[in-house]
Amino acid sequence: MSASSQHAGISITRWNAGSSPRQTDARAQLRLALDAFTDIGAQAFAERARAELAAAGQRVPRPPSGETPLLTAQETRVADLAVQGTTKAEMAAKLYISANTVDYHLRHVYQKLGVRSRRELARAYKNSPGSGLPAGAGR
Repeated sequence: MSASSQHAGISITRWNAGSSPRQTDARAQLRLALDAFTDIGAQAFAERARAELAAAGQRVPRPPSGETPLLTAQETRVADLAVQGTTKAEMAAKLYISANTVDYHLRHVYQKLGVRSRRELARAYKNSPGSGLPAGAGR
């Protein structure tokens, strides 16, 4: 639903729902992709679709395994980069966020995993199967 107004001869359309038709279409496509990737067991792609849905402001369904992810999508990205030895400034540039936001996510990663350093974080990653951390990793 939209509302139009005329201002100085220019038509301005405002979207009351808070999202454009393109965003709505994108969410629909992402939901389809998430379902398809989940059905075929492509967990990495399903996680990416889940993260993109969340970024688009969509409520994201929980992973099918019934486990609640320990880290958010952004925390996982920051943790992955930290384990690879990426500096905070490089992480900020790669993720298009500020260095302060990188700090924020790293603090939460450390707190959730019960680690106090990048070395302990790397050890937790090394000891966890797959690309992500399972619940309880690092504890």
